[in-house]
Amino acid sequence: AVVQRALSSPAYPRSRVNDALADIVHRTLAGFDPDVNVHERCPEHPPRARLGPGIREVLVEDATEHLSPGGAGTRASLLKAGHDVLVSRGYHGTRVDDIAAAAGVSHGAFYRYFDNKDHLIRLLAAQAIRTVSMTLAAIPDSAVTGPSGSAALRRWLRRYDTTNAAEAAMIGVWVDATADDPSLSVESGAALD
Repeated sequence: AVVQRALSSPAYPRSRVNDALADIVHRTLAGFDPDVNVHERCPEHPPRARLGPGIREVLVEDATEHLSPGGAGTRASLLKAGHDVLVSRGYHGTRVDDIAAAAGVSHGAFYRYFDNKDHLIRLLAAQAIRTVSMTLAAIPDSAVTGPSGSAALRRWLRRYDTTNAAEAAMIGVWVDATADDPSLSVESGAALD
Protein backbone atom coordinates (compact mmCIF):
# COMPACT_ATOMS: atom_id res chain seq x y z
CA ALA A 1 0.00 0.00 0.00
CA VAL A 2 2.80 2.43 0.81
CA VAL A 3 4.43 1.75 -2.56
CA GLN A 4 1.13 2.29 -4.36
CA ARG A 5 0.43 5.57 -2.55
CA ALA A 6 3.99 6.79 -2.88
CA LEU A 7 4.38 6.04 -6.57
CA SER A 8 0.96 7.14 -7.75
CA SER A 9 1.87 9.13 -10.86
CA PRO A 10 1.43 8.75 -14.61
CA ALA A 11 4.84 7.03 -14.78
CA TYR A 12 3.73 4.44 -12.20
CA PRO A 13 0.04 3.66 -12.80
CA ARG A 14 -1.60 1.52 -10.13
CA SER A 15 -2.04 -1.40 -12.58
CA ARG A 16 1.70 -1.42 -13.33
CA VAL A 17 2.64 -1.38 -9.64
CA ASN A 18 0.10 -4.16 -8.91
CA ASP A 19 1.48 -6.29 -11.77
CA ALA A 20 5.06 -5.81 -10.56
CA LEU A 21 4.18 -6.74 -6.98
CA ALA A 22 2.20 -9.79 -8.13
CA ASP A 23 5.10 -10.89 -10.34
CA ILE A 24 7.54 -10.63 -7.44
CA VAL A 25 5.32 -12.75 -5.19
CA HIS A 26 4.59 -15.30 -7.91
CA ARG A 27 8.22 -15.63 -8.99
CA THR A 28 9.27 -16.00 -5.36
CA LEU A 29 6.76 -18.77 -4.68
CA ALA A 30 6.48 -20.52 -8.05
CA GLY A 31 9.59 -19.56 -9.98
CA PHE A 32 9.91 -17.92 -13.35
CA ASP A 33 7.16 -18.84 -15.81
CA PRO A 34 7.14 -16.85 -19.07
CA ASP A 35 3.49 -17.77 -19.66
CA VAL A 36 2.33 -16.43 -16.29
CA ASN A 37 4.53 -13.81 -14.69
CA VAL A 38 6.19 -11.96 -17.54
CA HIS A 39 4.83 -8.70 -18.88
CA GLU A 40 5.94 -6.65 -21.85
CA ARG A 41 8.64 -4.14 -21.10
CA CYS A 42 7.61 -0.53 -21.13
CA PRO A 43 8.95 1.27 -24.17
CA GLU A 44 10.67 3.77 -21.88
CA HIS A 45 12.21 3.30 -18.48
CA PRO A 46 10.10 5.39 -16.08
CA PRO A 47 11.81 8.18 -14.21
CA ARG A 48 13.25 7.39 -10.80
CA ALA A 49 11.15 8.61 -7.93
CA ARG A 50 12.78 11.69 -6.44
CA LEU A 51 13.81 11.83 -2.81
CA GLY A 52 12.23 14.62 -0.83
CA PRO A 53 14.47 16.83 1.30
CA GLY A 54 13.53 15.03 4.53
CA ILE A 55 14.54 11.52 3.50
CA ARG A 56 17.53 12.73 1.44
CA GLU A 57 18.83 14.44 4.55
CA VAL A 58 18.62 11.29 6.65
CA LEU A 59 20.13 9.05 4.01
CA VAL A 60 23.22 11.22 3.70
CA GLU A 61 23.46 12.73 7.17
CA ASP A 62 26.24 11.83 9.51
CA ALA A 63 24.93 13.52 12.61
CA THR A 64 27.61 12.05 14.83
CA GLU A 65 30.60 13.78 13.25
CA HIS A 66 30.15 16.92 15.35
CA LEU A 67 29.22 15.14 18.59
CA SER A 68 31.39 14.38 21.58
CA PRO A 69 31.72 10.69 22.48
CA GLY A 70 29.10 11.20 25.21
CA GLY A 71 26.74 12.94 22.79
CA ALA A 72 27.19 10.19 20.21
CA GLY A 73 26.41 7.62 22.91
CA THR A 74 23.26 9.47 23.97
CA ARG A 75 22.10 9.74 20.36
CA ALA A 76 22.76 6.02 19.82
CA SER A 77 20.78 5.23 23.00
CA LEU A 78 17.87 7.33 21.72
CA LEU A 79 17.97 5.56 18.35
CA LYS A 80 17.97 2.13 20.00
CA ALA A 81 15.23 3.08 22.48
CA GLY A 82 13.22 4.75 19.70
CA HIS A 83 13.42 1.63 17.58
CA ASP A 84 12.40 -0.65 20.44
CA VAL A 85 9.55 1.54 21.70
CA LEU A 86 8.18 2.30 18.22
CA VAL A 87 8.22 -1.37 17.25
CA SER A 88 6.52 -2.47 20.47
CA ARG A 89 3.97 0.37 20.78
CA GLY A 90 3.56 1.46 17.18
CA TYR A 91 3.65 4.92 15.68
CA HIS A 92 0.42 6.17 17.26
CA GLY A 93 1.13 4.64 20.66
CA THR A 94 4.57 6.19 21.08
CA ARG A 95 5.32 9.62 22.55
CA VAL A 96 8.66 11.38 22.69
CA ASP A 97 8.53 11.01 26.49
CA ASP A 98 8.28 7.20 26.07
CA ILE A 99 11.44 7.16 23.95
CA ALA A 100 13.33 9.48 26.30
CA ALA A 101 12.34 7.40 29.35
CA ALA A 102 13.41 4.15 27.63
CA ALA A 103 16.77 5.74 26.77
CA GLY A 104 17.18 7.04 30.32
CA VAL A 105 17.44 10.68 29.23
CA SER A 106 15.35 13.80 29.66
CA HIS A 107 12.63 14.97 27.30
CA GLY A 108 14.88 17.91 26.38
CA ALA A 109 17.77 15.60 25.52
CA PHE A 110 15.62 13.99 22.83
CA TYR A 111 15.17 17.39 21.16
CA ARG A 112 18.91 18.04 21.28
CA TYR A 113 19.33 15.27 18.66
CA PHE A 114 15.99 15.09 16.82
CA ASP A 115 13.48 17.72 15.69
CA ASN A 116 10.50 15.53 16.58
CA LYS A 117 9.26 11.93 16.53
CA ASP A 118 8.89 11.98 12.73
CA HIS A 119 12.54 13.01 12.33
CA LEU A 120 13.59 9.99 14.40
CA ILE A 121 11.26 7.72 12.41
CA ARG A 122 12.67 9.01 9.11
CA LEU A 123 16.15 8.13 10.28
CA LEU A 124 15.20 4.68 11.61
CA ALA A 125 13.16 3.86 8.49
CA ALA A 126 15.96 5.04 6.20
CA GLN A 127 18.40 2.81 8.09
CA ALA A 128 16.00 -0.14 7.78
CA ILE A 129 15.42 0.45 4.08
CA ARG A 130 19.16 0.88 3.48
CA THR A 131 19.91 -2.39 5.29
CA VAL A 132 17.30 -4.31 3.29
CA SER A 133 18.36 -2.75 -0.01
CA MET A 134 22.05 -3.52 0.58
CA THR A 135 21.12 -7.14 1.21
CA LEU A 136 18.87 -7.17 -1.85
CA ALA A 137 21.68 -5.74 -3.98
CA ALA A 138 23.95 -8.61 -2.91
CA ILE A 139 21.85 -11.17 -4.82
CA PRO A 140 24.14 -13.74 -6.42
CA ASP A 141 24.92 -13.57 -10.11
CA SER A 142 22.26 -15.47 -12.05
CA ALA A 143 24.92 -16.59 -14.55
CA VAL A 144 26.30 -19.02 -11.96
CA THR A 145 24.34 -22.24 -12.47
CA GLY A 146 24.41 -25.71 -11.06
CA PRO A 147 24.91 -26.74 -7.44
CA SER A 148 27.21 -23.83 -6.56
CA GLY A 149 24.72 -21.31 -7.97
CA SER A 150 21.84 -22.94 -6.11
CA ALA A 151 23.81 -22.99 -2.86
CA ALA A 152 24.75 -19.32 -3.25
CA LEU A 153 21.12 -18.40 -3.92
CA ARG A 154 19.93 -20.35 -0.84
CA ARG A 155 22.53 -18.61 1.36
CA TRP A 156 21.45 -15.23 -0.01
CA LEU A 157 17.74 -16.01 0.48
CA ARG A 158 18.40 -16.93 4.13
CA ARG A 159 20.39 -13.72 4.64
CA TYR A 160 17.70 -11.63 2.90
CA ASP A 161 14.90 -13.29 4.89
CA THR A 162 16.71 -12.68 8.18
CA THR A 163 17.44 -9.05 7.27
CA ASN A 164 13.93 -8.37 6.01
CA ALA A 165 12.36 -9.94 9.12
CA ALA A 166 14.57 -7.83 11.39
CA GLU A 167 13.71 -4.57 9.60
CA ALA A 168 10.06 -5.21 8.67
CA ALA A 169 8.70 -3.95 12.00
CA MET A 170 10.41 -0.57 11.62
CA ILE A 171 9.28 -0.30 8.02
CA GLY A 172 5.76 -1.04 9.33
CA VAL A 173 6.05 1.91 11.72
CA TRP A 174 7.08 4.03 8.73
CA VAL A 175 3.97 2.88 6.84
CA ASP A 176 1.80 3.97 9.78
CA ALA A 177 3.53 7.36 9.82
CA THR A 178 2.97 7.84 6.07
CA ALA A 179 -0.78 7.40 6.55
CA ASP A 180 -0.78 10.59 8.65
CA ASP A 181 1.68 12.68 6.64
CA PRO A 182 1.39 12.71 2.83
CA SER A 183 4.91 14.18 2.46
CA LEU A 184 6.34 11.09 4.16
CA SER A 185 4.37 8.90 1.74
CA VAL A 186 5.99 10.57 -1.26
CA GLU A 187 9.40 10.21 0.32
CA SER A 188 8.85 6.54 1.08
CA GLY A 189 8.31 5.69 -2.58
CA ALA A 190 11.60 7.30 -3.53
CA ALA A 191 13.42 5.61 -0.67
CA LEU A 192 12.03 2.21 -1.70
CA ASP A 193 12.90 2.92 -5.34
